[in-house]
Amino acid sequence: QIEAGLKLAQQQRLTLLFVVNKMDATKRPTRIPPSFAPYAEQHGVFDLFANILKSLVVDRPTDPLEHILDFLKRKEVPRVLVLGPSQSGKATLSRQLADKANLVQVDVSAVLEKAAEDIDSLLGSKAKTFLEAGDDVPDTIVVPLLVQRLRQADCEEKGWALHGFPTNRQQALALQTAGVLPTVVYTLTAPDTVLQERAAGRRVDPETGAVYHTTYAPPPEEVAGRVVTKDCDSATAVEAALKEWHRSEYGLLRCYTTNVRNLSSDQPQADVFSQAWAHLCTKPASDAPFVPRTMFFGPTGSGKSSQARLLTQKYGIVHITADKAVKQAVLGNTDAGKAAKPYVDKHMPVPDTVLHQVILEKMAELDCATKGWVLDGYPVSPTQVEMLAKDSIVPNRVVFFNVGCHQPRSCSPSCPRFGPISCFSLVAEQLKEKKEQQETSPCTNLLFSCLITALLFCLCT
Repeated sequence: QIEAGLKLAQQQRLTLLFVVNKMDATKRPTRIPPSFAPYAEQHGVFDLFANILKSLVVDRPTDPLEHILDFLKRKEVPRVLVLGPSQSGKATLSRQLADKANLVQVDVSAVLEKAAEDIDSLLGSKAKTFLEAGDDVPDTIVVPLLVQRLRQADCEEKGWALHGFPTNRQQALALQTAGVLPTVVYTLTAPDTVLQERAAGRRVDPETGAVYHTTYAPPPEEVAGRVVTKDCDSATAVEAALKEWHRSEYGLLRCYTTNVRNLSSDQPQADVFSQAWAHLCTKPASDAPFVPRTMFFGPTGSGKSSQARLLTQKYGIVHITADKAVKQAVLGNTDAGKAAKPYVDKHMPVPDTVLHQVILEKMAELDCATKGWVLDGYPVSPTQVEMLAKDSIVPNRVVFFNVGCHQPRSCSPSCPRFGPISCFSLVAEQLKEKKEQQETSPCTNLLFSCLITALLFCLCT
């Protein structure tokens, strides 16, 4: 009985190992649906994962799942930071952007003054002491007050435009540590002589706070008699402020390297605002890994296959042709290959439905999903195009080889309008730009690996 029991257990163990091997994903080729990449690009899946991960790293919540749910409920709003030396027009640009985009304009001076009026605020009481003495408020007080203001409901719902802070690297790092991360940073520049001239003619209405200039925007007659010159606009104060800016400029700007736009303020203010507004309305470049999905179209002899081979040699992307894909499917004995085999054996054209499945199987392979592909020789009819579109196979590069001479491409190797390198250079240049953008983000490979792991986990479950 013992021997019979051991024999039965051994048989069951072998059966279990057989079943496990059949179910083990490592025993079969890994395939990623080719429609996933277009879906991820269309809905910003990679940027969503990246923003969630960034939020977790910065905020370090005690309950990550609850924090992720709250993060997904938030509305993405602009967070604008305007940097620059004294008299460069930071407050004016911040006000114009806030009015145009319905943002909350945040001025660090106004934040400190309002906090000083709150008798129940400990930080406000400390800030009031320094303000009444005419001293600079320490960063240990300014940063918490500013963070509190930026996290109020109006700033969270509308977005904000901040100017006047930070002015050095230490302040910028303190804001970043507190989780204040702007989406757009504008840096205003101008020669020192221009800034000193602006300060010399600057006037302020003490009753309304309106700012005027004796040359560019003179005050009206009814307020011209009460405008004053602030102490910070004196020649000595402006010179000291410019020296301090030049001393801390390099370290400050190194803290902000993403989506930064340098603007020259030595031009009409309307031009400065138009450039800043155009940049704010432009969708920022994504850090998502670029996987080329290229289709080549053109007549016979136009050089499609030659260009595809050049791209494959240059960037290692997969070259897909209909004939080669059918042969590989038949030899690999895949489902689509089994359906195509009778037609291949009889030297008959493979039906569109079967050929479509062959192409989908090829695009689902791991190398095509990670390296990208270039497809030529398919599709060749509107029906095939509709079938690809129905399965969400959308290329991000389409090249039409339009031969400019009447002879076939193979008969005119020196055609001045079409050479073997010209089209390759055009596509290669676009791929190179995307590759350089991807390499600028050190977290791209890590985040892409996390995204692929999550996708494979979902597919397996």
